[in-house]
Amino acid sequence: MAESGGGASQERNYPAGGRSVGDLVVRTTNDVPAPQRVQFWRDDMMRWLEPNEMPCGRRPFQAKLSRIQGKRAELVELRSDAMTATRDLVRCRKDSCDDISFEFMVSGTSDTNNGVAERRVRAGDFSVIDCGKPVEMVRSQHRNISLMVGRAHVRASIRELSPLARHEFPACGLTALFKSHVLATMDHARDLKPDQRALAIDVATDLALAILQAETFGQYDTDQFSLGFYHAAKSIIERDCTNPDLTPLRVSMALGCSRAALYRAFAGSDETIAASIWSSRVEHAYRMLNSAHYAQLSITEIVFQSGFLDHSTFNRMFKRHYDRTAEDMRRAFQQTSAFGGGLLAV
Repeated sequence: MAESGGGASQERNYPAGGRSVGDLVVRTTNDVPAPQRVQFWRDDMMRWLEPNEMPCGRRPFQAKLSRIQGKRAELVELRSDAMTATRDLVRCRKDSCDDISFEFMVSGTSDTNNGVAERRVRAGDFSVIDCGKPVEMVRSQHRNISLMVGRAHVRASIRELSPLARHEFPACGLTALFKSHVLATMDHARDLKPDQRALAIDVATDLALAILQAETFGQYDTDQFSLGFYHAAKSIIERDCTNPDLTPLRVSMALGCSRAALYRAFAGSDETIAASIWSSRVEHAYRMLNSAHYAQLSITEIVFQSGFLDHSTFNRMFKRHYDRTAEDMRRAFQQTSAFGGGLLAV
């Protein structure tokens, strides 16, 4: 009933107990006898919700829960069959869970009623749930990723939380970055080291709180969330580096901030924003030169597909980055591939 990744713990899921920051815990119903699965999920797995009904038909209930412990928050992924779950006042008083949950519905739907507003959350939506208050959910078969952040920590960034329950967040900007970040973190969690997982949760927390500030005040404090802001900028650069028109101004526009704020976010790193863009292009070219998938492309084609506008700039930067030319890199890869059992075309 339990799986483990690097740095994983077999402790009960909540409270954290003996788990360390960055630990990954994965638990499923796979090894639980079918008649006991619902009870197992209700008693051992659900942290703040009470499952009421699981309409699985003739097939036994199936679910998988993954948790990563962070310093300030916890990242939780739930893959589950359809279920109805509630959190009433009795449950609120019983477990004293007072987190704010930042939710990304990866697939499926959820009809949520918090007594103030009803809302249907669809695949791709971002929403916020106050775990300290009663709520009822009716979910289809789904995959959902939640960032659980303590109320006190959230209140340090935004005082009034009540409007968030019925707020509809935009699908672009910081919200899109948050969703792609937590999805990548959970998809690759087993391949990450504990300190990398912990860093990923710190970044997600900064992004989530920045989203709240932006939606409440029309802007967010980039200095307060410098870690998340820096990594969000790096994500945009990595994603768009092949666009020759990518500039620091375009990155700042994508983040919804000024160029000055963007420069401050990079002030504590060992590279400037412009250098980061150029490095990402060089690294993109490096990956293409060392991939059989691009073996038929000429180096000139790789240069332009990596976001460079001229060959001379690429040559200079590639040599400075890797201390060898692209031609030498391609030749070495071809020789290695030939010895490996299949000569690539030059």
